Amino acid sequence: GLSQVAAPSATRARRMTTRRGSVSTMASTMKSLAGEGHFFEETINFSRVRRLLDNKTGSAGVTEKLEGMKWLLAQISKGRDVSSFFPDVVKLVVVPSVEVKKLAYMYLSHYADANATCRELALLSIASFQKDMDDANQLIRAMALRVMTSIRVRDISQLQLIAIQKCCRDRSPYVRKTAAHATAKLHRLDRSHKEELVDVVRGLLLDRHVMVLGSAVSAFNEVCPEHLELLHQPYRALCNVLPDLDEWSQLLVMNTLLRYARTQFEDPTAHRRRSMAAAGSATAAGAAAANGADGAEGEGQGARKGGKGGKGGKSGKSGKGGKGAPSLDEFYSSDEEGGGAKEKGGRKSKGSERSDSSTDDDDEDDDDEDEDDAGMAKAVARSRARHGGMDPDHELLLRSSLALLRSRNTGVVLAVAALHYYLGSGAESTGRMVGEALVQRLTAPRELSSMVLRTIAQMVAARPFMFASHLPSFFVRATDPHFVRVLKLDVLVHLATRENVDVLLAELQHYCRDVDKKFVTAAVQAAGRVAAAQPHVSERVMRGLMALVRSSDASVVAETVVVLRQLLQQHPQHADVMRRLARMLDAVSVPAARASLVWMLGEFPSQLGAMAPDALRRLALKFTQEQTTVKNQILNLAVKLYLRQPDTEALRLLAQYVVDLARFDLDYDLRDR
Repeated sequence: GLSQVAAPSATRARRMTTRRGSVSTMASTMKSLAGEGHFFEETINFSRVRRLLDNKTGSAGVTEKLEGMKWLLAQISKGRDVSSFFPDVVKLVVVPSVEVKKLAYMYLSHYADANATCRELALLSIASFQKDMDDANQLIRAMALRVMTSIRVRDISQLQLIAIQKCCRDRSPYVRKTAAHATAKLHRLDRSHKEELVDVVRGLLLDRHVMVLGSAVSAFNEVCPEHLELLHQPYRALCNVLPDLDEWSQLLVMNTLLRYARTQFEDPTAHRRRSMAAAGSATAAGAAAANGADGAEGEGQGARKGGKGGKGGKSGKSGKGGKGAPSLDEFYSSDEEGGGAKEKGGRKSKGSERSDSSTDDDDEDDDDEDEDDAGMAKAVARSRARHGGMDPDHELLLRSSLALLRSRNTGVVLAVAALHYYLGSGAESTGRMVGEALVQRLTAPRELSSMVLRTIAQMVAARPFMFASHLPSFFVRATDPHFVRVLKLDVLVHLATRENVDVLLAELQHYCRDVDKKFVTAAVQAAGRVAAAQPHVSERVMRGLMALVRSSDASVVAETVVVLRQLLQQHPQHADVMRRLARMLDAVSVPAARASLVWMLGEFPSQLGAMAPDALRRLALKFTQEQTTVKNQILNLAVKLYLRQPDTEALRLLAQYVVDLARFDLDYDLRDR
């Protein structure tokens, strides 16, 4: 009977075990189907994580260790502090599994310098890191170097330097790239190894792999940005591989080469100006020679003979003259040529003490060197003439960067634009290409487009032809924030020409009816600047601004008055506009606008007639209530009117009254005035 009762219970136990196994298998299957997202969502007990990490060694516990490491990295990505597991993770660097090592090194790189305990435990594991630098897997070697250089303890800086020097000669470009980043970290930790790190950077800059060059330039900017001579040898290689670099390396390399080229090459725009000046002087000299030849027909033969002699004398004089500015060929010639010439002179001066045979040998060597130098100078001159006076290496940088105008990265496009703005020859064709690329970036997200617009606003002031064909792209939209609207107005003002000024004024007239009064005042300022740049539309602009004088907003009226005063200063023939503005003196309350009106009264009294003395009378009554800027202009008005009509007793008494008020004013600047 007992055996019959026990049999069903054993069967039920086996069924329960099978059911539990199937449930766990189903759960693991669902997790595998759902990916690894459950590590970010589920909560787990810390003691269970430690059990997973401290599981049995060998291949049997790899799965559990991977699960524990994935959960830790998920918590790190969520911003949670799990540095307390550092002692458990640091022991995993000896696990033979590559997957576990990679995850462990990612954790150690994050927490190697978290606190004193982590630093101490990391120091105890340096031997394991050094051993992993000889691993067959390049990822393990790179991660071991990354963790070792993340320990910010100066006592092991020498070991870190040795590790960097070893890894920068590694066969893997990924390891060499990690060594470049580690160089910058070590330099920030201990600057006493700068000389050794400079040698490391020099070797990394000569690397031929594209993956390494961007990091090498980053290390150069961090360790020794003042040693521009390190870029002499890899300069052409950096220019040639520029399109093949990743986006952020392109940005970094172009900014570095921009700084290098501005110190090593001549300004091509200055050379163009000198060439144009030389051509103009040559044309003037030719015209003068042609006029002189008409009066010297009888002495033609003697003059021709004398001319030959004079030409030779001039050439000899110019060849000896070393006090003037060097020519372009002399500027671009290598220093070795000048140094070689000095050395030759020195050898020649000492040759009298030597034997005749040695002197003859030296003379033959000098002749060979002279021929080589002359051939090199001719080749450089021909190359420079072929490139329009620009150094070939200079042109190589500009040509290599043009292809990057089609980059998806806005920062790269801005770097190319800066490169051609500061180093370019100012050619309109290239400028239009750069301008078109920048205008296309205005459709990027707001954060990026605002930076592009700021760059355009700076460039358009010096080279408006770059954006002349894109005027509608800078029209203000209703969704633009205020600072973008102001930048666009600035660009539109610089793009104003006789051909497009009508379209531009119609657009500004539309802006002056906007509900945003701050934007309206900016549009009024822009209209005044357009009228100042294009005087033939000044009368039209003043008529439009006079309509705004009746606005209900005080700030708009004040800005309109200030702009009208500026235009009247340039075009004083509009007496009717002056009279209308003078009648508004009592209605305007903004100090800047009142000061402009009072200045106008004193500047053009003949056009205003009796309105100026009457205005001075009314202003003197409220002198103590005015702002300091207005008081200064009232004082100027009183003095101007008195000096204009010194015999008028009423003006003398009125001017004396204003001077007495100013003498006892609270503002010391006004009292001194």
